[in-house]
Amino acid sequence: MVMRVSGQCVRMRRGAAAQALVAARQDVALDQVNIGYNTLVAPRAGTIEYRIANIGEVLPAGGKIFTMLDKSDVYMDVYLSTADAGRTRIGADARIVLDAYPGHPIPAAVTFVAAQAQFTPKTVETKDERDSLMFRVRVQIHPARLQARTTPVKSGLPGVAGGAMKRFIAPPGDPGDGNRDTADDLAQDQPPDCLPR
Repeated sequence: MVMRVSGQCVRMRRGAAAQALVAARQDVALDQVNIGYNTLVAPRAGTIEYRIANIGEVLPAGGKIFTMLDKSDVYMDVYLSTADAGRTRIGADARIVLDAYPGHPIPAAVTFVAAQAQFTPKTVETKDERDSLMFRVRVQIHPARLQARTTPVKSGLPGVAGGAMKRFIAPPGDPGDGNRDTADDLAQDQPPDCLPR
């Protein structure tokens, strides 16, 4: 038995198949959009330090999932007395010396000097009280130095920094040993291969 299909029926089936193909392509495009919405993209290259949210947690828009170390922005905050902070200029050469590598200074530059003291008594009336004021200064390693040496960069390493004031200033709470080398003395040593140059 031979069935004859009319030309109109073939055209209808062809149109339905074309519409099904369009719908399938739109489903694929929607799936790709959904995958894009569920893909995490870091704003820059770096190392994941901590996972803040776990799988299955519901987060608001912009919620934090990971803490990332930006290896192109490596700095140390130090605290200087009023006299030293007044002589420190943004862009001045400095050195960072980590406790892990005490004989190897890392070239850096001053990128920030606080406009207000960080440890200010409620009332400052005498010169002795004004001398106890401490200003935060940020000493940063230039990003170009870090590009070739990103692997050994770690956050939170203790150390000291200094520069134009010819002495190293320890962070608050570091009693120091009174025998800090000057920046000129330490600049003669070369940093080890594992540190940024």
